[in-house]
Amino acid sequence: MHPPLSVPLPPPKALVCRAGVDETSTHIGVKQAVLPFSTVVQASDSLAGSFTVERYAASCVEFVEAPDQREGTLTKYGITSEQKAKLDAYWAQKMAKDPAVWLAWDRGCAAHRVALWKKGQHAG
Repeated sequence: MHPPLSVPLPPPKALVCRAGVDETSTHIGVKQAVLPFSTVVQASDSLAGSFTVERYAASCVEFVEAPDQREGTLTKYGITSEQKAKLDAYWAQKMAKDPAVWLAWDRGCAAHRVALWKKGQHAG
């Protein structure tokens, strides 16, 4: 069993179908953005720019794997709780808009879990 994720999975199939995508489609013809929220979240340019999808994925894994070390993880990544909340919302929106971003995040999470496991820093 995988540990819980700190950001949502891609949008449910029902949302993807409403966006004009079918399971055999190789071209996505989205007529309008279909998002489960109405406002766009903006992380500051410097904050969002300092967190690639891989770096964000690594931070997500560390928050999940070591919840008792939250303050240390925030310090390690140079962010506050408020900035983490903005990053979570920012990346959740990017993943909801583009499944390729979610796939990159998922690969980043898996790679970081493996790296932690090799270092012996995994939980369990």
